Amino acid sequence: MGEIFRGPIFSLTSTDMSVTVSHETFLDEDVITVAASSTNPTTPVKTLDDNASDEASIQGEQIRRNSLYGLFRPLLILMRLGGMFYIQPKALHLQLNRIKDLSITVRPPATAGHQLSSSRRCRRGTLWEWFERCSQLYCILVFIIILTYGGKFLYNFQFGVGRLPFSVCNLGVIVGHSAYAIWIVEVMLTQAIMLHACWNKAQMYQLFTGWDHLYFPCPLASGTCPSFAELFRGRRNLLVGLAATNSLTTAIFMTVPLIFRTSAFAELRNVLYQGFSDGDLFVNVVSGLGGLFAALIFTVPSYFFLMNGVALAINFQHLSNDLRMSIRGEDGTLAVRSLEWFRLRHSQLCTLLEVADGIFAPWICLTLVCSIVQVLAAIFGFYADSDVQVATAVSGVYWLLSYFFQMAVTLLTGAIVHEAAHEPLKFLYQLDQAKMDIPEALQLQTFLNKLTCNRIGFTAWKIFPINKEAFLLVFGTYVTYQILLFELQLDLGLDAQMDEVGFCLQLHESKVIASNFTHFW
Repeated sequence: MGEIFRGPIFSLTSTDMSVTVSHETFLDEDVITVAASSTNPTTPVKTLDDNASDEASIQGEQIRRNSLYGLFRPLLILMRLGGMFYIQPKALHLQLNRIKDLSITVRPPATAGHQLSSSRRCRRGTLWEWFERCSQLYCILVFIIILTYGGKFLYNFQFGVGRLPFSVCNLGVIVGHSAYAIWIVEVMLTQAIMLHACWNKAQMYQLFTGWDHLYFPCPLASGTCPSFAELFRGRRNLLVGLAATNSLTTAIFMTVPLIFRTSAFAELRNVLYQGFSDGDLFVNVVSGLGGLFAALIFTVPSYFFLMNGVALAINFQHLSNDLRMSIRGEDGTLAVRSLEWFRLRHSQLCTLLEVADGIFAPWICLTLVCSIVQVLAAIFGFYADSDVQVATAVSGVYWLLSYFFQMAVTLLTGAIVHEAAHEPLKFLYQLDQAKMDIPEALQLQTFLNKLTCNRIGFTAWKIFPINKEAFLLVFGTYVTYQILLFELQLDLGLDAQMDEVGFCLQLHESKVIASNFTHFW
């Protein structure tokens, strides 16, 4: 069992009461014995928390307010519902004592000698561990449902285009079905990436616990700047509302063809039932459950990534603001803290950013690639086949906007974090190196090398960084392949026209030969 109390035995004595705390081992369990006695019968016995210093209480409350897990909890509920998040029970068990507060209650003298065992104290932790194991099983169940849903979609794809010849008439159908297949593959891989981050080295757990370990107090005077929680909560609430609304809207577009069996949704319903009989119970259950979970898996990770980016950007900008206000404009020296303090603080934030990038880097690459392909397919589908039902057209426009939104969120978040991480660079150049001693000059050079030689920020699977230049890269890739896709349709159209002209010439020649033969006879 883990230790409840580590340190020397101590006692607190005053004119009204005395409290003695002892630490011993009983049956392989660590036990704290708290004995209280009162010298004044009219004076109530206070708890140890009541006797703690105000400063310790304020610091503990500040850490709890700035807990990243607590601030992320509303969005993590959506992540859990989508089967994409849990805390690895093994990591929770090994580090349970780090995330639980020690709570000791001192009873009146009549019950002096009260003992609090670690097994009773960890009961709440055991319930939490049990809850996370249930969450893990739930994620596995959702993953099985998504795999079944994806298998049905791939069967629909094979049945819909397996026997179609590759021609200009069928190109729109082939591209549309390919877009569906790529979308379901993206959904399955997205959930796999998130679950891998929860399991592999407990990356999700390290992200949230690392935030509290790397927390730095503001070096400026108290009350000069708001806390991180105050800056973050408003944006958090907005993002959670948008995530819930977007997920609900996507789920409606996924399930409406199953609920309303009218002719207005006939084209959308045909996609779901290709290869199956209309109204098949298996298709209804799998499409209904799979559609709800797929809507969450497709939409929520974008907001989760955006929320992480906002949290990191706020802290990098806070660091830059502290550095700016600490530099004296008249002589170029630091008025508050040392340069090494700011460098170490920036380095710790970069470490946290690397943990976040380890989680999101594969998802960023997957999202950018799939979104570009989906946008190409959607625009080409509108161009190739404009004679569709209104419901099909509205659904196509919604999905097109969703793909654009995912690309924009990914690129914009990466660019914001990249700029915020490099923002201290412009303030470091304001420092006067002539007034620095050798250690300070070396610290400055180390800080400058970090900001100029390394690209700090999110990456697309470590292939390229997500910054402002990534906008041009993605846009150029999209335009190039969109032009190639249009040229492919034009080439196939010309080939079809040439075949039609050749057929007409052959028909005309056969008619001339037939007329000449008739005239000869």
